[in-house]
Amino acid sequence: GSIASCEFPSLFDWFVKMLENRDKCPGESTTILAFRTITEQPDMRKLFAQEAAEPVTLTPAEFSTYYTDEIARWRKVARERNLAANN
Repeated sequence: GSIASCEFPSLFDWFVKMLENRDKCPGESTTILAFRTITEQPDMRKLFAQEAAEPVTLTPAEFSTYYTDEIARWRKVARERNLAANN
């Protein structure tokens, strides 16, 4: 199977789905443990490399903090450089 066969067209879509469900599975859930096992597989490492991504296994709380911090970081960069998103 592939990410696309699981109704996720890209890794980004898959991570967004994980973020949406972060409060439903606190701590070291079986999903996180399975993710750690899967991301160690050579074919998954290759897929991540193709996406220029590095797998990181965080708990939902850790991921939520990381995500929130990254949004704030890049929002500040955009504001300082007077950048705006084009839709």
